[in-house]
Amino acid sequence: MKKFIVTFATAVALINPGVALANFGPDGTHVFEGDVDVIKNLPIPTACTLTVTVVVAGGGTTATATPVLSGATLCNAIQARAGTFASAPYTVTGSSVVGGYYTAISLGGVEIQIPPVAFFPADGCLGNLAAAAQLSPGSRTITLTTPTSDVTDGNPDNFGGTENPCKIEGVLYEI
Repeated sequence: MKKFIVTFATAVALINPGVALANFGPDGTHVFEGDVDVIKNLPIPTACTLTVTVVVAGGGTTATATPVLSGATLCNAIQARAGTFASAPYTVTGSSVVGGYYTAISLGGVEIQIPPVAFFPADGCLGNLAAAAQLSPGSRTITLTTPTSDVTDGNPDNFGGTENPCKIEGVLYEI
C-alpha cells in the first residue's frame, strides 16, 4: 500500500507539475506599476506611483524585485533618501499557491526613509513588505493592503518605538 501511495504521488506530480512546484511566472523581466498611498505619520496619505521590476529565472522558481517610488515631490524625496530601497534587488519569497503560482509574495529587509515635512521629523521603517499576487497568465497584479503590506517602524526612532509602521496601499499591474 505504501509503495502504491508513493507511486501515485509521483505520477500526479509528473502529470501536473503545478502541484509539485510553485512559481513566479515565466522567466524574464516583468514590470509592475500602479498608484499607491504611502502612509506614515503625516495626517494624509502621500499619493505616489510604485514601479517594481521583477526578474524571474530558473523556470519561474526564483525572482528578485527592485521597487522605485515616483510622482509628487514627497514621493521623489522618499525615493531619494539614503536607505530607501537601498538593498534592492530583493529576493522574492512566495507562499500560498493556487494553480501552480504563488498568490502571496514578500520582500525581506525593505527600508523606507521618510524626509522631514513641516513640523514632522524624518522617520523610517525596516522590515518585510508583503503583498497578495496574481501571477498566473492573464491579468497579473500585485496588491498591497494594510496591515499585510505594513513595514515595521525603524530608525530614526522619534517617539520611543511607538510609531506607526510605513503603509503602502494600492494595486500594481504588469505593464
